[in-house]
Amino acid sequence: MWEFYKLYALLTCLLCLALFLQFLLASIVLQGMSRWPEFSAWLAPWMRYANVWVGILVGAVVWLLVWPFFAARLQRVVWDRTRLGPVRFVGEMKAWPLWRMTLSQMLLVVLSLGLYWPFAAVTLARYRIESLKLRSMRPWAELDLRSPRAAAGSTVAEGSADLFGLDLGW
Repeated sequence: MWEFYKLYALLTCLLCLALFLQFLLASIVLQGMSRWPEFSAWLAPWMRYANVWVGILVGAVVWLLVWPFFAARLQRVVWDRTRLGPVRFVGEMKAWPLWRMTLSQMLLVVLSLGLYWPFAAVTLARYRIESLKLRSMRPWAELDLRSPRAAAGSTVAEGSADLFGLDLGW
């Protein structure tokens, strides 16, 4: 359980550091504008929103650097604590391969003006699924992992809920 808290605390610290970096870069840009008036006159319409532009840039860089690490670690934390009877799940996702894949996929998305997005999503989902392994101490042939039978009448209840437009989200 503490692994979740440590992971989210680390993410919060990294995001606070990114926010500090954003303010620092924006102040450097604004300070530079005051030193070169001819440059600032040319960029004045754009620099009015310097903090926004720097924020977008820093946010994109931080997302690209932090998200793969966070996603890989979170998948390992979640799946390493998940069991289904005698079967346990093992998350083997690594941050660096995910980072390289994310970088290449995002470059392709940008170069294709967003048209490559579905393929990038499928590539990342495939990597996440392929890095999930199942382990069991007993032979697979001996395991009975069938789902329990549904209660009698549950299909009628579910059908009537669909008829009336009820969606309880369970």
